[in-house]
Amino acid sequence: MYAQLVEKDPGAAIALFWKAINAGDRVDSALKDMAVVMKQQDRAEEAIEAIKAFRDRCSKQAQESLDNVLIDLYKVAIKLDNLIRIFIFFLKKFYEKGLLACVIYPVLLQCFDDKMISMIYFAEMWKS
Repeated sequence: MYAQLVEKDPGAAIALFWKAINAGDRVDSALKDMAVVMKQQDRAEEAIEAIKAFRDRCSKQAQESLDNVLIDLYKVAIKLDNLIRIFIFFLKKFYEKGLLACVIYPVLLQCFDDKMISMIYFAEMWKS
């Protein structure tokens, strides 16, 4: 983060994050921070691919945080198929936890706006 915060050089920051990830040094935070910087640089798709490729090197505790970063990245990249996958992932997660259906919609609203939820719903209906 030093390169980004002090020197205001996001490119150098991304290079340092890659170095940390490849060295196995604080991979959880390096991957998340790199994705945020990439998003700021309009490189959301690259950040999505990086998280997909390296999330297995992150701790179990970091997985939910990575999911939240992915949601933000998918919103920017507007990958409807991936939004649908995340939507279904969260539905399964809520189902496994035994949450009632009336709880799901307000929680999903925190992740997606009404327009995206409608798009996901109609896309799934169209596939049926």
